[in-house]
Amino acid sequence: MNVISECKKRGIVFSIGHSTAGIETAEMAVQSGATLITHLFNAMRQLHHRDPGIVGLLGSEDTLPRPYYGIICDGIHIHKSCVKLAYRSHPKGAILVTDAMAYLGLPNGTYDWTNGKKITKEGMRLHLENEETIAGRQSSQLN
Repeated sequence: MNVISECKKRGIVFSIGHSTAGIETAEMAVQSGATLITHLFNAMRQLHHRDPGIVGLLGSEDTLPRPYYGIICDGIHIHKSCVKLAYRSHPKGAILVTDAMAYLGLPNGTYDWTNGKKITKEGMRLHLENEETIAGRQSSQLN
């Protein structure tokens, strides 16, 4: 939290996301100066009724500043009902993100990617070869 407040003092925008942080930690981050959520719903703890994690910031107390949130509205990363849920909770905070990769412009097929891995393009969907894991996310992160 000290790093967040120091970043704020220096005029640096601090974003939280891609984390398993619980709601209490997420709220402390916002109180410390975090003003943005990276890729809402992606690579983070799923919304749970007892501890909604970072997503729960959309429903936090009105005394807490409401962070902006980047949301990938491509119909692949998150379901359209989640987009609606976020937007209806905080319409002025929405920042649309494409998260597109250069491979999207190529014909369907399998291509070399990073660290010896391959990526498969099927229509608008990019995933790791022989897996359902969306490209950009390592299978070891899926829990």
